[in-house]
Amino acid sequence: MNKKTKFLIVTIIFFILIGLIFGINTICRFYKLQNILSRVEENVEKDNFYLETTINNKGITSVTKSYYKGNVGKFISQNGVYTWYDGEKAYSVDENNKEIIILDLEKNIGLVNKKSFAALYPCYTKNFFERLVFAGDISNKFKTEYYNGEKCILIQIKEDGYTKSFWITEKFKDLVKAKVEFANGDIYEYKYKIQFHTTKLKDIELPDISEYKVINQSSGEELKTNTLENNVKLESQNIIIENTIIQENDKLEG
Repeated sequence: MNKKTKFLIVTIIFFILIGLIFGINTICRFYKLQNILSRVEENVEKDNFYLETTINNKGITSVTKSYYKGNVGKFISQNGVYTWYDGEKAYSVDENNKEIIILDLEKNIGLVNKKSFAALYPCYTKNFFERLVFAGDISNKFKTEYYNGEKCILIQIKEDGYTKSFWITEKFKDLVKAKVEFANGDIYEYKYKIQFHTTKLKDIELPDISEYKVINQSSGEELKTNTLENNVKLESQNIIIENTIIQENDKLEG
């Protein structure tokens, strides 16, 4: 056997070994990702959750709260103004200044629903191939790290100009922390508190808007209160009826 043949055999074996190592590593990473996202899928399907998010940037901290129950989502910002969304209609409500804005759904993101909750997690997709590609990308890092004394899976994703990190508890698969580090040194840190089946009807009810100023976001036009008031009352009544049915079903299932 000449040197050229030996070199070719060694090269082939080398690449086979590299391929095996890469394949085994991808399978291990994919299994870990599947384990996380399978639990996330269960949580996303739940019709009741509460999410508290603490955001820190350059020493400035803000807190937002999200409530979801019976297909209705409510997002409360730092200044107390909140958005209300039922999948078809969305309002911005300022109870202190008694103002309600009818939101244009095409111009608003971040409304609370199952999709926005799932989007918190890295690579949340039901597509098997997309998960496999994510796990096989060696630029995405999977590590084990403790956070507040709890063992977590740390997932790091490098994008153009920034790096995103996610801490997910190994036991319950809850997202507890995230961080975005930009190339310019700017850092945003997010801490999460997630609870299921704690949101109550009073957390998502709409107020009496009989004395509210009503504005249409699309046109900027101020509307007469009574053009929206009956709908808001009806929506609140529907929430009560729907949640009563849910509660009765829960009792029967229990």
